[in-house]
Amino acid sequence: MRCWVGSLCWILAVAFGGAARADVVHLRNGRTLEGKIVGGTREELRLEVPGGSIVLPREVVARIERRASPTEEYARRARRVDPGDPRALEALAFWAAGRGLGEQALQLRAHARGLRLERRVARARRSGRARDFLAVHTWARRAGCSEIVQAWLLEQALARDPANAAALDALAALRPPPAPEPSEAEREQAALRAALERERSASAELRARLAEVERLEAEAEAARRARLLRRRRARRRRARLLLVTPSPRTPCDPPAPAVEAPKCDGASAGRPGCGGAVATQGRYPPREPSGARGALRAPSLSPPR
Repeated sequence: MRCWVGSLCWILAVAFGGAARADVVHLRNGRTLEGKIVGGTREELRLEVPGGSIVLPREVVARIERRASPTEEYARRARRVDPGDPRALEALAFWAAGRGLGEQALQLRAHARGLRLERRVARARRSGRARDFLAVHTWARRAGCSEIVQAWLLEQALARDPANAAALDALAALRPPPAPEPSEAEREQAALRAALERERSASAELRARLAEVERLEAEAEAARRARLLRRRRARRRRARLLLVTPSPRTPCDPPAPAVEAPKCDGASAGRPGCGGAVATQGRYPPREPSGARGALRAPSLSPPR
């Protein structure tokens, strides 16, 4: 029985396939660039970096230093590790985790856990006792093995001792019994609760729609009142302008109606309006006689000839 995710051969294949050398380029201005040299000519040098690739002129490069990348160092260490030694695999996993190789570290830990499990299962089989398989199950649960592995260990314990209460309880905890079928009354109650929930949601949606309609109506009424107020103000302004500034007379205006002059007798001969021109009534004042306009004209100041 194996509970590890991948084999050591796969781990080593990943290590060898992903090995890459890291080159450090020292520039003449004191700066350094780390990447992988992928090519170049006599005049320039092409360096591959995590964000892409850059081209450097040869005259700005002081020297190039070859360094082993963490993946290459991991592959070199993995070649010296014994695949059957769990402690050596765990030590390599600890080193890989500290160098940013988390995936390789997980694979190594899983492989070491599988080796330890195989050895414990082999000892339990040689003894043939149920309590030894229960001890292996306890270790597997603490080590983080899957539930499938734990259930297999409990089944092996029950195969040796079918009446073992600890194994039965642990297997029942791993495999809970199926839920009983609901009765007719429970199904009806569930249906009623679902219908009530649907009614509540529909009522809430209807209230939201009514509130939206009321809001729109209030906005429309406020806009209508604002338009009426603006129209009234405009009418008042036009009325004030007509009262203050009279409009000039145009040829299209109708003539003012004539009013008969009052009759004068001997007693009212000297009153104004008697014996003079006909008075007019309308929007324009009556015209003055030409004689009156001449009498009010200023005298000429030119010297006599």
